[in-house]
Amino acid sequence: ALLDPTAGRSGVIASLLPYLEQQCTLGVPLKSMTRHILGLFQGQPGARSWRRILSEEARLDSSNPSLLLKANPEQRFKPLAGSNDESCSVRGVSS
Repeated sequence: ALLDPTAGRSGVIASLLPYLEQQCTLGVPLKSMTRHILGLFQGQPGARSWRRILSEEARLDSSNPSLLLKANPEQRFKPLAGSNDESCSVRGVSS
């Protein structure tokens, strides 16, 4: 199946997950596959954490393809619904 060119980086990750799961069941180490996508978020906010999480955690025996969802900066740095960028308050405590 071809990747939708409008899918973006998160779409690339979603498209890769079935393949990664299949290969992991065949015994292919996750680190052998994730090293090819370390640059997926190059130049984007969160790129360093993406590379760090994949590099450090993909080598663990307990790692699985859901690690990509955990590391995805487009998901990790989404503003909370209803959040107000103008304020730096913590639950009723104003700055």
